Amino acid sequence: MRYSLLLLVVLLHGCVGTDLVDFPIGEDQSSLSFGAEELILEVGESVQTILTYTLADGSAGTNVVIYSSDDSNVAEVSSAGLVTAIGSGQTIVRVTASDINMEAQIFVSVAEGNNPVTLALSAPSNMAQVGETIQLAVTAMTLNGSLVPPTGTVRYTSSNESIITVNTDGLVTAVAPGLATISAADDLLTSAPFEIMVGGGSRTAQFMGLNGYSVNGAAELTDSELTFSEDFVTQSGPGLYVYLSNSANGIGGGIELGSVISNSGAQSYSIPTGVMSGEFRYVLIYCKPFGIPFGRGEFN
Repeated sequence: MRYSLLLLVVLLHGCVGTDLVDFPIGEDQSSLSFGAEELILEVGESVQTILTYTLADGSAGTNVVIYSSDDSNVAEVSSAGLVTAIGSGQTIVRVTASDINMEAQIFVSVAEGNNPVTLALSAPSNMAQVGETIQLAVTAMTLNGSLVPPTGTVRYTSSNESIITVNTDGLVTAVAPGLATISAADDLLTSAPFEIMVGGGSRTAQFMGLNGYSVNGAAELTDSELTFSEDFVTQSGPGLYVYLSNSANGIGGGIELGSVISNSGAQSYSIPTGVMSGEFRYVLIYCKPFGIPFGRGEFN
C-alpha cells in the first residue's frame, strides 16, 4: 500500500506540477439544450419545450432557468418553457442557466392559414473541397406541408466569407478549409442556417503552453495528416495524447489522434477515415489520465 501511494503521488506531480493549477480535473460535462432545433406552430397553438440541463459532474441541473423570446409578438414563452404562437413570423426562444453560464436556442416559425411558415435550404451535398461549388435550392412550406415559391427576392448570407462565399443565385464557393453556414431570407421568412464543411489545402498552428506547462513549436493540418515541426517540444507527463478539438481547453466533441509519439521533434498523425479535419479549430496536447491540457495551437 505504501508503494502504491508513492506511485500515485509521483503521477499526480507529473501532471499537475508544483504550482497550483486553476483547472478542473476531468472534462466538463455541463450542457443545456432543447430537444428540437425548430418549432413550427399555427397562431394560437402552444407547445411545451423539452430541456436537457446537466451540470459538470453529470447530474441534472436543479437551479431556476430563465426563458425569453426575441419577439413576443410572434411567440411568447412561459417561465416553465411553454411556447405559445401569437402572430405570423419568426423568432428565437432562448433559455439560460447562470450556474453553467450557457444558453440554448430554438427557432420558432408561426403562420396563419395557408401562409408560408418555413424557408428551407437544401443541396446535393454539404461538403466540398477548396475551389468546388455547391448549388443551393430554397423552398417555402405551408403548415399543411405544401411547397410554395419563396415570397419576393431571396437573399443569401455566409457566416464566414473566408471559408465559403455565396452569390445572389445561391451558388456557394468553397474558399478555405473550415465549417461555416449559409442562411437565406425572402420578404417574409429566414431559413435555419445550412452548414457546409470545406476540406482541402492545409492550415498551420503555433503551440502555446497552458496551465503552467510548456509546449512550443508548430503544427500543420491537412485532410489526411497532422504534422509537428522539427522544433516541437512539450513538457513531459504521463498519458499525453494529441487531439483535434473545437474547444480551446477541452476535448469534448474532439478526435483523438493517438498518444504523443515523442516529447520533441518532427512527428505525424493520421486523420481517421471519414473525419473532416477542416471542422476543427484547435490541436491539443492533453494529459488524458487527469484531464488537463498541457498546450494548444489554433489553426489559421
